[in-house]
Amino acid sequence: MLKNRSKSFRVGRNGDIFEFFGLNEGGYITGVIEAYIPNFHRISVIHDDWLDYLNPNDNTWIDLATNVPTMLPAFVWALLQNIGDSIDNFTFGE
Repeated sequence: MLKNRSKSFRVGRNGDIFEFFGLNEGGYITGVIEAYIPNFHRISVIHDDWLDYLNPNDNTWIDLATNVPTMLPAFVWALLQNIGDSIDNFTFGE
């Protein structure tokens, strides 16, 4: 269960070859990562949106070529958004 129970799990992909290893959405590895490591839910939302844009036809080779290189930029973008949200909440309240 996520810390924020209103959000569903997003880290991982259902139906690919890594699902066997618990790397599907809410899997025993990805579920723990998303639930307990800060920033990972937002990273997965951003990263999945980028991959869907770069690979609209769900081509396996394009997915493999774009998945890893976009992880670090997604992390940085998500971190900046979370910092901005924290500043807004601190300054203006929730």
